[in-house]
Amino acid sequence: MNWLNLRTETLHAPNYIGSDPTRRATWLSLMLWCAQQENGGIIACSRQWSDRRWQQTCGVTADEVAESCDLFAWAGDDLTLWGYPIDRQREIQAGREFGRIGGIRSGEVRRKSRSTNDTEAPLQAPLQAPLQAPLQANTEAPLERKGIGKEEEEEEEEEEERNGKADSAATSAEVLADRGGEAQLELVPEAAQPTTPPVLTFPCSGKVAQWHLTDAFLSELRAAYPSIDPLAEAKVALLKVTAGAVTRKTASGMPRFICSWMDRATNGRPAAGAAQARQGAQRQQSAFVPRPSLGALQIELRAVREEIADILHPGGCSGTVEPKGAKRERYDALVARRNRIQAQIEQAA
Repeated sequence: MNWLNLRTETLHAPNYIGSDPTRRATWLSLMLWCAQQENGGIIACSRQWSDRRWQQTCGVTADEVAESCDLFAWAGDDLTLWGYPIDRQREIQAGREFGRIGGIRSGEVRRKSRSTNDTEAPLQAPLQAPLQAPLQANTEAPLERKGIGKEEEEEEEEEEERNGKADSAATSAEVLADRGGEAQLELVPEAAQPTTPPVLTFPCSGKVAQWHLTDAFLSELRAAYPSIDPLAEAKVALLKVTAGAVTRKTASGMPRFICSWMDRATNGRPAAGAAQARQGAQRQQSAFVPRPSLGALQIELRAVREEIADILHPGGCSGTVEPKGAKRERYDALVARRNRIQAQIEQAA
């Protein structure tokens, strides 16, 4: 969340009024960080954090949060904040989900309309095309076909622009209507259409055939890897994946693959020709395992937390749903992965 919304009665509650100024300032600093991370007001596995990490992460010292008080308390190794606006966080996350589903529905409508036009065009062309002499067909037919193609493309673009707003409004209304009822949406497992044109599109394995590299994710990569050009490295990765030199990943595994690729690029990677020339020398050297950067770990941690929130709060519901069956196994795996990433972040800090 980019904004921290607190009710006035929260700042006039006995928990806040009865605390000393140091506790209040510590609580506000912790609230700011939790709102940015959207972690529900719970700083997980933070009992063993060093003083330096507390200062760099939340802007407080370890001594200021060592003991529980009315504004925050320890529950095992997790620090829980009092008065965190969890309802506001769920509203924002639900709005993001509505926008994502609206983009998927709008993309489906456009694809269906385009496929219908493509199937009708070959049937109408023989009826509309006039008979021409053999000599005219050899000289003028290519130019005429080219002109007709341009006119059809211009007509399709104008029709899409006229119907774009109506399609978007209709699909958004359908999404909101479905969300208001008890029935769950059944989404076709296809790649979500981004609101803005993607920078690159990677082919994927599994049910989702494509994954889009967006401007927002590219900006995060540039901030996390300032020493390299993430766009150039992403283009190289796309060439490798398309050519089959690198195994295709699933759409959910693409962010981790991109971050790992950037880590290797940051730590240095020999060219293909140089690798063959130095093959004999490299056998005598110890294997080099690059360490993920702090920025890449934070990006991966954010994605894992969003998956956990989707399982516990499906559809942005206010209550918590206990996962069962396959979802329970997925939830346990995500929690273990979250704890492992947090440990790596602590080591990197």
